[in-house]
Amino acid sequence: MSDIKTVQDIREAFKKFFTERGHADVESSSLLVKDDPTTFFANSGMVQFKDVFTGREKRSYTTATTCQKCLRVSGKHNDYEQIGTTPRHHTFFEMLGNFSFGEYFKEQAIEYGWEFVTGVLKLDKSKIWVSVHEKDGEAEQLWKDKTGIDPKRIVKLGDDTNRWAMGEFGPNGYSSEIFYYIGDTPEKQSLEEFLKDDGTYLEIWNLVFMQFFKDPDGTQGDLPAPCIDTGMGLERVASVVQGYTSNYDTDTLRSLIAVTEKISGKSYRGGTYNIPVSKGDEQYKIDVSMRIIADHARAIAFLIADGAIPGNDGQSYVLRRLIRRAIRSGQSVGIEKPFLGEVLAEVEKKMAPAYPELIQQRDRIQKLAKKEELQFHETLRNGLKLLEDHSKTLSSGDVFPGEIAFQLYDTYGFPVDLTAEILNDRGISIDTAKFNSEMEKQKERSRGSARTLDPESLSTSFDTIPATKFVGYNATSATSTLIATDKASDDSNIAYLVFEKSPFYAEKGGQCGDTGEARFESTTLNIIDTRLSPGEHILHICEVSDDIDLKTLLQQEALLVVDQSQRTATAMHHSGTHLLNAALREVLGDHVSQKGSLVTSDRLRFDFSHDEALTTDELQKIQEYINTEIRLNHEVETKELSKEEALASGAVAAFGEKYGDVVRVVEMGPSVELCGGTHVKRTGDIGCEIITSEGSISSGVRRIEAVCGAKALTYISEREDILSNLSKKLQTPEHELEHKVQSLGGEIKALKQELKNRDSLLAQMLSEKLVQDVKKSAVGEISYITSDVSLSGRDALMKIADDTLARLQSGIVALGNSSEGMLVIKVSKDVSSKLGANTILNKAKEEISAGKGGGKPVLATLMLPDSDSFHKALTSIENIITTHAS
Repeated sequence: MSDIKTVQDIREAFKKFFTERGHADVESSSLLVKDDPTTFFANSGMVQFKDVFTGREKRSYTTATTCQKCLRVSGKHNDYEQIGTTPRHHTFFEMLGNFSFGEYFKEQAIEYGWEFVTGVLKLDKSKIWVSVHEKDGEAEQLWKDKTGIDPKRIVKLGDDTNRWAMGEFGPNGYSSEIFYYIGDTPEKQSLEEFLKDDGTYLEIWNLVFMQFFKDPDGTQGDLPAPCIDTGMGLERVASVVQGYTSNYDTDTLRSLIAVTEKISGKSYRGGTYNIPVSKGDEQYKIDVSMRIIADHARAIAFLIADGAIPGNDGQSYVLRRLIRRAIRSGQSVGIEKPFLGEVLAEVEKKMAPAYPELIQQRDRIQKLAKKEELQFHETLRNGLKLLEDHSKTLSSGDVFPGEIAFQLYDTYGFPVDLTAEILNDRGISIDTAKFNSEMEKQKERSRGSARTLDPESLSTSFDTIPATKFVGYNATSATSTLIATDKASDDSNIAYLVFEKSPFYAEKGGQCGDTGEARFESTTLNIIDTRLSPGEHILHICEVSDDIDLKTLLQQEALLVVDQSQRTATAMHHSGTHLLNAALREVLGDHVSQKGSLVTSDRLRFDFSHDEALTTDELQKIQEYINTEIRLNHEVETKELSKEEALASGAVAAFGEKYGDVVRVVEMGPSVELCGGTHVKRTGDIGCEIITSEGSISSGVRRIEAVCGAKALTYISEREDILSNLSKKLQTPEHELEHKVQSLGGEIKALKQELKNRDSLLAQMLSEKLVQDVKKSAVGEISYITSDVSLSGRDALMKIADDTLARLQSGIVALGNSSEGMLVIKVSKDVSSKLGANTILNKAKEEISAGKGGGKPVLATLMLPDSDSFHKALTSIENIITTHAS
C-alpha cells in the first residue's frame, strides 16, 4: 500500500521519480501563450516544448519532467460546457509529463510508466490495461517483455485514439495509453467491457512515441531523433489513488467545494453525475454549481497570477467569462454577496506549495476578482431592470423579444438560459429564432472587426507589383518569396503579405478565403484570412506581434501551407452550392437565377430569384435531386474557355462575378457553371447535403441554407436525438409524434380556458370579500382597499383589481402577492385626477427606498425584491392615501 495519497504527494512523487532518473525539472510555463497563433492557452504539457520537438530550439537538457498548468476553454480543446456535469471535465487542470528529445524512446518510456504506476503509486497490476496502435507491434511486444502485464489486457486500437500529430504536417507518431479499472467487479474485466468506453476503464497516462515527420507534400519519413511526450492528468490519477470515481471528490477540489458549502449554507452530495436536470433534482443542480465554482476558481486564480486581466476580447474575455459563470453559479446556490475571494484564498492555501506565484500575486488576484465581481453584480442589476421593463406588459403564453434576450446576453452577460429561467416562472417564452439571428450577426461583426480588413484602403500601392499567381487548385502548399507587405493601420497588428505565387484562395465569388501558415526560416505567421486586392494581388492577412519586423522578411522564401481541413470542407460546400443551383432550376424552373451566395467550411448560403415560398414537397425534391447527383459520383471537370464559348455551351454565370476573356468552367453532372473557386474531385466527396432553412430575404428573392459532409451528418444526428428524446418524454413512437403534439395542443388550449375560467371565478369571489373591508381615508374621504392576496401572476392580479374597483365604483385598489413581490395599483378616473396611481407608486418607492416600476394615473405596477419590502410598500401606500388632502 502506497503512502502517497494527496494531490501534492502525487505531484512531488512524479517529479522526484523522473529527476532521480536524470530528467531536468522544468517549471510549468504560463497559461497565457503569447507566441503561438494556434492557441490562446497552454492546453497540454508539450506546448512549451513545441520548438524543441521540431528542432527549432535547443535546450541544455535532452530529458525533462513537468507539472504543467493547462486550460481548455477554446478551440479544439474546449471542455467549458461539460464542467460540473461530468466527473472529470475541467477548464483548469494539471498535466504531469516526462519528455525525451532524442535521448530514449519506447522501451524506456514504457518501463518508466509501468514502474511509476505499479512501484511508486502501487496501483493494482490486475486492474491495469494498456492500448497500443494496431500497427505498433514493437510497443505491444515491449509491454509484454518489460512489464509482465497480461497480454489479454493489451488492446490494439486505430488512428482515432492511438496516433498523435502536432499538426497537419510535422512530427507525429503512435501512442500507448495506460488505463485503470475503477469498476466494482474486477473479476468481470474483459475486452468487450473495455471497448464500451463507458468510463469504467479510466485512461490515466498517454505515452506518445514521436517517430515520424510528415512533409507538406504528404511524404511521411522518420524523425532523425525519435522523441517521447507523455501526459498524465493529475486530477484523474488522484481520483484513482484516493479511491473515488470523480475528480471533484479528491482532496484539492473537495476543499474548494467545502468553502462554497460554508458560504452558501448548503451541502454537497457528490458521487452522482449526469442526472437530467429536467427530472427536477435540486441537489444535482447544487452539486453542478459547486463543481463549476471549484473548477473555475483555480482557472481564475492562475490566469490572474499569470498576467491576465478581465476584459472583452481574447484571453481577457475568457477570464471574465469564467468569473461571471462562477458568480452565477454562486447565486444559484443562494450566495448573493461577493464570495470569490474566499474560494480563491483556498486555492492559494492548497496549491501555493507547488505554485508560489499564487502567494506572490495574492493581492492582485483578490483585487481584480473582487472588482470584477462587484461590477458584474451591478451589471446583473441593470440587466434585471431591462428584463423587467420589457416583460412587465407580457402575460403567460406571450413571447419575449429575441433581440432583447440577445442584448441581455451581449451587454449584461445574461446567458439565454438564465433569461429563459426567469421568464419561465411567468409562463413567457423567448423568440429563440431571433436570438440566434442576432447572435449570428454578432459573429459576423466580430469576424470583421477582429480583422479590420479593407484591401481597398491600403496605404501602400501594389500597382508596380505583378498580380499574384494562384497555384492552389491542385496543391495546398508551395514555397514562395515575400515581395511586399503593408499594415491595416500604423497601430494595427493586422498585416498584409504579398508573395510571388500562392496556394491560398482569396475570398471571391462568395467563397471565403483560405487560412493557414506562412513558415519563414525565422518565424511562422498565422494567416487568418485571404483577400484579393484591386490589382489581383492575393493578400495573406496575418496577426503579427510588435516584435516582428516585416521588412526583415521581404525577399525571403516561406513555405505557404493552407489549412487542409478547412479547404476540404469549404470545397464540399462550394460544390454543393453548384448542385443546389442546378436542382433549383430543375425543380422550380429556368427563371431561377443566383442573387448571391456564401460558402464557408461550416455551411452554404444561396440566394435566388423566386416569388413564392417553397413547399415541403419542393424542398424534398430539391434535396433528393442533389443527393442523387452526389451518389452518382460525377467527376468534377474544369476547363478554360473563352467567355463566349463558355456561355454558348450553356454554362451558368455566377451572380456578381467579374469575368475576363478566358474563364474557368466547372462541370459536375448536370451542373455547368463559370467559377474560379475550389471544388471536390468527385461529387461523391460531398458525402451528403441537407437543407437547413428556406425563407424570404426581400421581394422576389429567397434564401436557402444547407450543410454538407460531416456537418450534414452532425445536423441529422442532432435532430435524431431530438426526435428520440421527444419520443421518450412523450412516451410515443416517433412516427406518431405529430399526432401526439396536435392532441397535446388541444388539451393545453382546453386547460388554459379552464384555468382562465377558474381565475375569473376566484377573482370574483375575492373581490366580493375585499369590498367588505373597504376603508375611507381620514382626509379627502377616498375609498380604498389594500391587500396581500393569494392569486399569482400579473393577469390574475389585474383581473381581481379590475373586479374590485368596479364594485367600489370610485376609489383606489392596491393588491399584490408578497411571495412574488408584485403590486398592482388601480385608481378610478374621478380619483386619479386628485391622486394618480403613478404618484402613489413613486412616493411609496421613495419612502421605502426599494422597488421598480411605473405607470399611469389609473394604473401602476410595482415590483419588490422581497416580502418584507412588499408589506412596507402596502403600509406606505395606505399612509399616502389617508394623508392626501383633496
